[in-house]
Amino acid sequence: MALKDASASIPQVDLTGLITSLAPSNVTITNIIVTSPKYLKDLSGLLSNTTTDVLQGFFLWKTVESLAGAIQGDAIAPFTRFLNEISGKVWAACRLLVMNKTR
Repeated sequence: MALKDASASIPQVDLTGLITSLAPSNVTITNIIVTSPKYLKDLSGLLSNTTTDVLQGFFLWKTVESLAGAIQGDAIAPFTRFLNEISGKVWAACRLLVMNKTR
């Protein structure tokens, strides 16, 4: 797909700028592989209908989530407790599902 067409399908994101900034300076990118053009359009709609506060919260959470493994000590304790709580509930739900399927 032409980069300009992909960029046009999601105007909320500077896709051309993002890809250009990641490419070597001596490379001109005109086409990209988009395995799901519908995803870009759906994402564009989602971004259009999501408040700035929610988007900022999402990106903040993804940042915390990605950096949590590099942090040690008490600062990460609430995050660790949260993950343990979530994984415990997921494990329990999966276990119940499997038990019910095997009966």
